[in-house]
Amino acid sequence: MKIFCILFLSLAGLVNEYQKDTKARKILESVSKKYKNIPTFSVHFIYILENKTQNIQEDFPGKLTVKGEKFKLELTEQEITNDGTNQYTYIKEAKEVTISSYKKEDTDINMINIFDIYKKNFKYQLVEELSTPLLYVIDLEPNKKEKNYFKIRIEINKKNDIKSFKLFDKNGNIYTYLIKNLEIKNNIEDTFFTFDTKKYKEIEIIDLR
Repeated sequence: MKIFCILFLSLAGLVNEYQKDTKARKILESVSKKYKNIPTFSVHFIYILENKTQNIQEDFPGKLTVKGEKFKLELTEQEITNDGTNQYTYIKEAKEVTISSYKKEDTDINMINIFDIYKKNFKYQLVEELSTPLLYVIDLEPNKKEKNYFKIRIEINKKNDIKSFKLFDKNGNIYTYLIKNLEIKNNIEDTFFTFDTKKYKEIEIIDLR
């Protein structure tokens, strides 16, 4: 019983340390501040899906452009356009677009919100500092255990740029985003973030609003 109590207290101390990792929080706050102070930017990245038990290894390039609450995500097979109110998911091969109302709080973990996600319902910890190149490796763990993922790992350089992040789900899948470059944009019009269905011939529209 005594051994159990000692073990329990030790684990409680680790959890408390995980929740209150002040250095990790300071780094995350710096990253959040940097990205929020850039009004419009584009990010080129490589998306990787891995599952070692199922021998899955897939990767493809992508581009994300953000302006305030608006964004456009361009992938090989699909394009997601968000004007801040509605979201349009266009599947190129199927020639169909699904329109849905956009609620920021319902957005999954992705490159739109990854620099801000730590602020709510997460524990976080600085797990490693790499020297060549200098990278901070921070793990985030969701407080809600019913989530389909159990960990997010973010790599941040000394300039407060996110270089990569990985999402580990409970089915053995690892979703990785490798950030290739960040470009600050100052002349992108709001029309870039609208999806004009009239420009696409023989497109099927699925309106879920």
